Amino acid sequence: MSPKTKNNLIGICILIGSIAAINLYLGSPDWTLRNNSLREMVEHSLSRFHGECQRLWEEKGPQENCTLETTPEILKEYIDLPGIYISGEGNQEHWQATARHEILMNQVYQINGSGNLAQLK
Repeated sequence: MSPKTKNNLIGICILIGSIAAINLYLGSPDWTLRNNSLREMVEHSLSRFHGECQRLWEEKGPQENCTLETTPEILKEYIDLPGIYISGEGNQEHWQATARHEILMNQVYQINGSGNLAQLK
């Protein structure tokens, strides 16, 4: 093997070793903060939806069916956020809504007419 080839191989080994050492030092990316932020967005969206339904029931009575369609158009943008799938319906006694974020599809959250939030999955 020529000295030039030997030097090139040593250089490649040093480069690969350096990249591996940097990756080991930095570790894998931490998705916990991102996931917590997305979870909070989903929970906040459900809470806003519940608040709007509470307002509807105060104005029109507890028998009124509350859905996203019954909330004022101007408030929908604060409830139905990008990436969040949310749905719900029912009167004050039987109302419930569920939501999830497209990145965290395995995490489904639910809120009932009393405002109790729970994670279903």
